[in-house]
This record gives sequence, C-alpha cells and structure tokens, in this order.
Amino acid sequence: MSTTGQETKAQRVERLKREKNAWEHLDEIREFARKGYESIPAEWLGTYFRPWGVYTQGDGAGAMGGKGGEGKAVPYFMVRIRVPNGLLVSHQVRTLADAVERYARGVADLTVRQNVQLHWVTIESLPELLDKLWRAGLTTMGSCGDDTRNITGCPLAGIDGDEICDASPLVAQATSLLVGNPAFYNLPRKFKICITGCRVWCSYPEVNDVGLTAVTRTLNGHPEVGFSLRVGGGLSTEPLFGQRLNSFVCWNQVIPVIQGVAEIFRDADVLRESRERARLKYLFLRHGWTAARFMAELERRIGFKLDPMVEEEPPADTYRDHVGFTLRNSLDTATWVRQSCAGASRHSSCSSRPTLQTASPRANCAPPTCRICSSPMSPTIRPANWLESWTASDYRPAARVSHAVRLPVRARSSANSRLQKPRPSRAGWWRNSKIAYPSSTSR
Repeated sequence: MSTTGQETKAQRVERLKREKNAWEHLDEIREFARKGYESIPAEWLGTYFRPWGVYTQGDGAGAMGGKGGEGKAVPYFMVRIRVPNGLLVSHQVRTLADAVERYARGVADLTVRQNVQLHWVTIESLPELLDKLWRAGLTTMGSCGDDTRNITGCPLAGIDGDEICDASPLVAQATSLLVGNPAFYNLPRKFKICITGCRVWCSYPEVNDVGLTAVTRTLNGHPEVGFSLRVGGGLSTEPLFGQRLNSFVCWNQVIPVIQGVAEIFRDADVLRESRERARLKYLFLRHGWTAARFMAELERRIGFKLDPMVEEEPPADTYRDHVGFTLRNSLDTATWVRQSCAGASRHSSCSSRPTLQTASPRANCAPPTCRICSSPMSPTIRPANWLESWTASDYRPAARVSHAVRLPVRARSSANSRLQKPRPSRAGWWRNSKIAYPSSTSR
C-alpha cells in the first residue's frame, strides 16, 4: 500500500478492472471510431483496450519522446489475433492477408505464442477489422491484458507421426472455457497455458503458467494417454521453470484442472499488490507456496483426487523443433470418420471433432469420452461425399503458426491461394464455441 495516500499503478489498474468488464463494452469502441482518436479517454488507452487484444502503438525507440523506458504512443494501435494451437484454415489465412493489406500497411508479425499481430491500425478502422475477423471465426479477445493469453500447442498436432496424441481439441475446449468468460476477465496478470502431445515439447510448456505434456501409462493391462502438469513457469524477470505436480491428469480431467488453476490464480489477492510480481510463479518465488501446497489446493477446488504422476521423458535441450518430422503413414489413404457417443440422440454436443481412423491405429491413443455423459466415443464411417456438407469450421488447417517471423503478407497470401480442397479438422471451432460474441457485431 502507498504510504502517501497516492494511488499506485497496481491499485489503479485493479480499480479500473473492478469498475468495468471491457468485453461488455464493445459499443464504446464503436463510438470512439465515430468520434476519432481524440475522444478516447486515458483509461481505455492504458487498460480497457487490452482485453480486446489492442495496444497503443508506440514509436519504437522513443524518438518522439516518452518516459519510464516506453516510447510516446502515436495515434495508431497494435491488434493481436489469437490462433489457438497455431492452427488456421485457408479462408482464415486469406482473411488475415486481406486485413493486413487493408489496415496494417501490408505487414504482419507471427509471434512465438502463435498469434498474428497487426500494426498501425487506426481507431476508425478497428470495429470493421474486429467484425471481419469474427466473420472468419477469429478473435482478438484476451490476447492482451490480465486474462488468458493465446493457448499454445504443437503446430503439427494430428500429423506428426511421432506424437503421443493430438492435444489440439483440448486447446479448443480450454479457450472456449476461459476466453470471453466474465469469471476469468479480471486475473492478477497475464495467464499463459500450453497443452501439447508432441515428444519434443516444441512449444516450451515448461515456461508457461500451466504446462500440460502428454505421457502414457499402463492401467489394468491397457495403455492410457494422460498429461503431466506443471504450474508457475515464466520468463522475463526472475525466470522459473514450471513446478511439476505429483499428478497424472487424464484426458477428461484436463479442463477441470485448468479451471482450478485459473481460479487459484484469480483468487490470489496477494499477487495484485505489485504489477511486477503478479504472475503465478510468484506464489512460489515470494509467498512460500510449494508444489505440494498447490496440489492440495487444486484438488480442493476441482473436487477429486488426481492419480500420482508417472515417469516421463523430457526432450533433449539441443533440438526442440520438428525439422525432418515424419508424417503419419496413412495420412493420404485414411478413412475420415466422425465420432459420436451412445447418447448422441439425447444431446447434440456429443459429436466430437473429425479424426483419422488408420489401418493400424496407435495403440497408446485411448478413445476420447463424451464431454457431457463421459461415455466412450465410437467412430461412425461417413460416405465418400460427406465432406461437402461440413462447414469451414471442420476443415484441417491450411497454415500452422509456430515461429516468430516477419513476412510480407502479399507473399503468404499468394502461397496460400494455391491451396485447393481443404481437409476436415477441428480448427475453426470458434463458431460453435461458448465464447460470447457481442450481440451488436455484424457476423
């Protein structure tokens, strides 16, 4: 607390977040667009734009002035678009290419957290840009600010022949749970999650607030895929690898576990006292928490006990990429199936993502269970022309964002324009997610 009675930076930010959930005030952004940049109040520029994935555009090195190590802001914005698991479909890539040409001077950033960043966006074009992205099944919500950032995973999920499992459906479910959910709008600081099924941990899960890495065990003579759980990882000041908890997280326990960790973070008021020490890792670094204490609190929150951890094989530190990866042998000759559970006639949401049924399915990939009734999913073979009835949200990704590069969008757009028939996938899951799009949005 301040000894002079003056409000500190942390106190001001926390007060503003308590007073307004910016996700519920898209109408104000539209009003700013009509009235111009000068109509935007300071609390929006410094706080409320961020949950929408929007930052003020600095001038870089501070050539136009500034203080505290930050360059003076110019009347433009950086807009960060989240791409869960780095998976995009072709029509989304074309939408991004067009948006960058129209609003961002023809250049975009692909970030290490699988986001796409647009610079030099004006306030007058911001609502139009957001609407354009929503119509393509993309969003900027939660990609900045004190909320859940883009959830990362292996960009080769589903096609890497050496992966333990394809964990991208869990990324989609976790994003649906946390993004746009008012219960998780006001976190102490940014909250980063990584869920991966690959063996080389290419997305570096150990430096996330929550890192889930696939492991296998044998239970009653049958192989089962689950996840190791690490919490409290992070880089920047006082870097820390995530603390591994004594847990084997089953597939259908992943989402409750993520929710439980998010609730622990949200309710840790001690982390709200300083913006510089507000990440989850500071529970371990400054406030005496241990992995055992965190585990006990997590199990109390989720209401069930987790199985003890099993031995895992962390990757070597030298090579953490997929250069020279092997495709699944039956990718081109596989039969497309859609899985449904026995209770599908009772609740429509039991239909899960399309998957590949191969001639020799991986022995360690246990069948998924229904999100509602927990019954095993069974494959249902579709006729050869069934793909024609699926929407764009069911197509296999045409692009996978995995590396930090800066490329002219025109070149990427030209390359993607040669893509012909897309393949089925779960990538554009936004249309059927629980994210509450603003009712005033034109979609």
